[in-house]
Amino acid sequence: MADTFTEGYRIGFETTGKDISKKSVVEIRYPLGFERMVRAAVHNFKKIGLQPVLRPYSISLNKQFTYDHKEDRGLWLDKALIERGLEVDRTVWENHKAIAPNYGGLGSDRNFRDKAVFAGAERGARYLYRQTEGNRCV
Repeated sequence: MADTFTEGYRIGFETTGKDISKKSVVEIRYPLGFERMVRAAVHNFKKIGLQPVLRPYSISLNKQFTYDHKEDRGLWLDKALIERGLEVDRTVWENHKAIAPNYGGLGSDRNFRDKAVFAGAERGARYLYRQTEGNRCV
């Protein structure tokens, strides 16, 4: 599984005509429980000259709760918060612009995970965030 994952990543660079040797870092995001596969993937990425950065995450055990609250950020999201987020992003990228070209991108194991689809039940009290100001529904 790790071989398929890392080879797919390498072949993706080859197929698009990009030189992977110019990159030195690859980010691996994976769900908890995939540590053995990730250990093998780290070894494979190091063999092709990439230093992995690991970002584990957990999968929600209560999918309905996650579905009900996925747009709660809209309760406090305003223009000032968006502007501050953009300012922080600009500062971070400015501080890291020397090493940013070495970032090879995200290596994702998404194709290997369970394909079960969750269809959340609509609830009346669920918060719905809208792009346009004033279209907030509670």
